Amino acid sequence: MQTPLLKAAIIDRRVLYDAQHPTRRFFDTLAAASVDLKPDDAHDRTLIELAGSLAEMIRDEFVDDLGIFETAKHELDAFLDAERASCNQELAKAVPLLIAQDEAAAARDEAVTAIEARLAGRTVTPEIRAFLDNDCVERLTAIDLDQGSESLAWERQLSVEGGRAPVLARLAWRAPQRKRLLFSYRDGSTAFVHAPESLAEPFRIGCATLAIEAVSLFDRAMARLIDRRSQATESEAAVSA
Repeated sequence: MQTPLLKAAIIDRRVLYDAQHPTRRFFDTLAAASVDLKPDDAHDRTLIELAGSLAEMIRDEFVDDLGIFETAKHELDAFLDAERASCNQELAKAVPLLIAQDEAAAARDEAVTAIEARLAGRTVTPEIRAFLDNDCVERLTAIDLDQGSESLAWERQLSVEGGRAPVLARLAWRAPQRKRLLFSYRDGSTAFVHAPESLAEPFRIGCATLAIEAVSLFDRAMARLIDRRSQATESEAAVSA
């Protein structure tokens, strides 16, 4: 193709410096499309055969009409457009699957992290651990993908699974707007954080209960008062005797 290109430049010197010249655009497009073509590849061989056909047409028919390069470019563009459309169709099939796989992996990682946070500082049997690492992770992953990790379903499932090893925690801090409730263990470390709405659901389904002291503060105070009154009565009786 060197001879036709040189001949075209002699006819119109703009071929040498004008990147938008039709002749120049044909050669640039052909060069870009020909990068890394493999003759033993069926797809690449189609473009190689087209390039050869266009080169033969230019070699045999080009005299002084530069329009032949524009005609060749139109034919080349039609092939490349069809190739891009086919490529885009394949991408349209592959990309959603890859996105779904990435989302599933991220949801699974979030489920694992949530369970690890709930189990922090706690000891569970190997059987329960295996259940949490498999069945529970799968459930939480499915919920995350369907409704998100901020949903009530997520909090409910996490509370249910976390409830398999009871946790005693106290309300340690309440956000000023009462949107988040922080519960802590006896040593002050964080047990979990709930929104009022997400905390209500575990109570509703019986996965959480309000832990009341075996003897309430009121009952203990009344018992001490009664004891003191009894001791005073006994003392008065002893003095009278």
